[in-house]
Amino acid sequence: MAKYTIDFGDEFEAVLRRLAKKKSLTKAEVLRRAVATYDYLLSQDDLKVALTDKQNKVVKEMILP
Repeated sequence: MAKYTIDFGDEFEAVLRRLAKKKSLTKAEVLRRAVATYDYLLSQDDLKVALTDKQNKVVKEMILP
C-alpha cells in the first residue's frame, strides 16, 4: 500500500476531522472515499450530478470539469 505525506491547511484539516467524526471513520478513509467518488463521477461522461431533497426535488445541479 502506498503512503503519502500531504500538508493541509487548518481549514481543510478541520473539515476532514469533522467528516471523519460525523461518520465514525478515519481521516484516511474519508480521503479514500472522496477520491473513489470523484473517480466515479468523472467516469460518467456528459452527465450532471443532481442533489435532491427528501422529496426528490432537485436543489442543485453540478457539472464536473
